[in-house]
Amino acid sequence: MSKFVCNVEKFKGGQLYGMDIHIQRKTDNHSNKDIDISKRHLNYELVESGKEHKFQFTDHYFSAVKKRIEQGYLGQKALRKDATLACGVLISSDKKFFENLTEEQERDFFNTAYEHLCEIYGKENIISAKVHKDETTPHLHAIVVPLTKDGRLTAKELFDRKALTALHNDIPKKLKQRGFNIERGERNTQVKRMETDEYKRLKKDNQVTVKINPNDIVATVLEKKLIGADVKETPEQIANRLTQKYVKPLTDELTDLRTEKALSEKRNDAIKYAKAFSQSRENEFIALYHSLKEFGEKHVSTALEKIQNLVSKLNTEKQKEREQRALEREKELKEKQRNNQFAQYREPDSLCSVLDFGKAPYQFEDNGKPSYYIAVQAQNGQPKVLWGTEYQEQIQGLNIRIGDIVRLNGSKIERAEEINHKASKGVKI
Repeated sequence: MSKFVCNVEKFKGGQLYGMDIHIQRKTDNHSNKDIDISKRHLNYELVESGKEHKFQFTDHYFSAVKKRIEQGYLGQKALRKDATLACGVLISSDKKFFENLTEEQERDFFNTAYEHLCEIYGKENIISAKVHKDETTPHLHAIVVPLTKDGRLTAKELFDRKALTALHNDIPKKLKQRGFNIERGERNTQVKRMETDEYKRLKKDNQVTVKINPNDIVATVLEKKLIGADVKETPEQIANRLTQKYVKPLTDELTDLRTEKALSEKRNDAIKYAKAFSQSRENEFIALYHSLKEFGEKHVSTALEKIQNLVSKLNTEKQKEREQRALEREKELKEKQRNNQFAQYREPDSLCSVLDFGKAPYQFEDNGKPSYYIAVQAQNGQPKVLWGTEYQEQIQGLNIRIGDIVRLNGSKIERAEEINHKASKGVKI
């Protein structure tokens, strides 16, 4: 009897970029040679866009997850930068199991698993449920936002050992009730990661590497000449073409990372102010209530209703005004601080602010080794992502932190120094 395969992986903000590229097949350059791009049209999505969600599937995973958190998160504290924003659930079985199924039975298999995830985690919290059929073995990738019913974001609670054990037990049980010849996978103390041979093979199949095609760096002939050399692309034109093809799909989402924490803090400040303002108005109302009580309960009741409506209206209007002014001041302050920060350095146009860095998701490879990435943003607001194992040693050696100002010199990262600090040493900048 075939074994049920299930694996859960947690993702932070930056890792969702790699997941989006891989699951949505936004590149033709896959390190996994089993991916057949001619069968890409056979892949299908189980989540219906626009029904349970207020976003469309043209959205990037990071954007879709962020929108869902904005809709459902009710916590009073701002989310940490390293918070787990989503969890990936991979569901499959062995190749022989799927070979014995009709196309309709295969869809029923994945729909049953998807429906169970909806029951447990909420249909509105499942951003995507993509079935891949362009690889050796069909499998389902589900992206789940770990929001509780009371509005808390906690992957630790929703995907703890008890919850994962239930997934491994309940889904194959439900599949078996529907006639599928399948059973629970081998029990293991490491429930979070099923170290079965099938899971290891599936994980290897799903490794992805984003690399620039060598043919893309060859200058394109723009104009052929009968006499003399042909007109070819300049290095700047080649760079612009590569940016549009490889970097542009990520830049729109990276711009959200720098402001997310600041905006959350401002929203919390606005909520605290609104509560204090409401308490002040409530005290005024109580004083007025006691003075009106002398005129009789009947007249007081009518007057109180009018006063309550008035106070409620004033509170709502004032709260909206305060929140709007707070957001506008925050935006102006952020832009001013950004300009002031870069103004402290020589040649600010060549400097960048560090947005994020870390190990690349899904084991992006660089010469056969797990890769590393760093996301930076120049003063003009254009972000970019650099990939390569060489950046890990540089970041650790320079003790780089998120928000630091650095200078990029080819593939070398240099820590920028302030004007006064470097000038005081008599060093030419």
